[in-house]
Amino acid sequence: MPNFFGIVASAIAKKILDTFSRTTSGSLGSANTGQVWTATKGTWSANGSQATSADAATNYSIASIPFSSTTTVSASMVEGTGISYWVSDANNWYAIVSYNAQTPYSCGCSTCCNTCVNSACGCATYNTCANAACGTYTNCNSCTVVSSFCYDGIGSSAGACAGTGGTWITAGSYTNNCSACGGTTVNNTCATAACGCAVYNSCANCTACGSYSCGCSTCYNNYYYLRNLKAVSGTVSQVVSDFAISASALSVKAVVNAAAGTITEYAYSDSALTTQIGTTTITPTSPLKGANVGIIKAPAGLIQGSTVDNFSAS
Repeated sequence: MPNFFGIVASAIAKKILDTFSRTTSGSLGSANTGQVWTATKGTWSANGSQATSADAATNYSIASIPFSSTTTVSASMVEGTGISYWVSDANNWYAIVSYNAQTPYSCGCSTCCNTCVNSACGCATYNTCANAACGTYTNCNSCTVVSSFCYDGIGSSAGACAGTGGTWITAGSYTNNCSACGGTTVNNTCATAACGCAVYNSCANCTACGSYSCGCSTCYNNYYYLRNLKAVSGTVSQVVSDFAISASALSVKAVVNAAAGTITEYAYSDSALTTQIGTTTITPTSPLKGANVGIIKAPAGLIQGSTVDNFSAS
């Protein structure tokens, strides 16, 4: 009779499954399939439904389990977390994380016309002014006559001024009276171009003064990536440039081939690895191929995540 218990034990040994549906403190404990997680760097724990790390993202905290260097690793994740592979120790490892970025731009703008203060703007107004071009008039003075007298007359007779051009002035107050009070010649006021007093007010004119965007709001372009990281002797860097995907990755699968030295990555927009949103294959240069796989927390671009779920290695 076949040794069914041996067959089952062998199958379990060749696969890791963990939904982190337990509560732990200071470590992740054991996976659903029985393997014990190692705190390779920093601290991960289980919160009843997910693996989570409260460490700073710049610590690059890793929990790992010994496994074949040729394997398929997957997990559901959030921005700033992901899977690790070829893990040797805290200072030597490879990883894939979800990374998002954002750039601002102006949106909802209208066009407003520039203001300008010059004749080309075409908004001249002519203020009132005194100018010979407008004609002249005699400005007569106001005065008070305290006693009767003959103004500009030679003499008086029978109550009238004698001589040529004389006017008899009686006592009283006189306003704008040139005869009695005298006067001067002044320029008229006017509001025309001929007056020479044009003033160019500030105005809005797109043709003469140009235009600008106004009433704008700030919108954002969002970009989504898989980021490949490695640590060599403690120095963390990117393996290749970020791989662009069409949405934020909520799960990722990596087929790691130690013999070929390649990693084929698949990004998904759901946690069940159903809707694929991108795939790529990378070939790191002379990687140190450690024998552990696991999970990692790394710096995010927009919103720092801290959780991983549904880990699998087979």
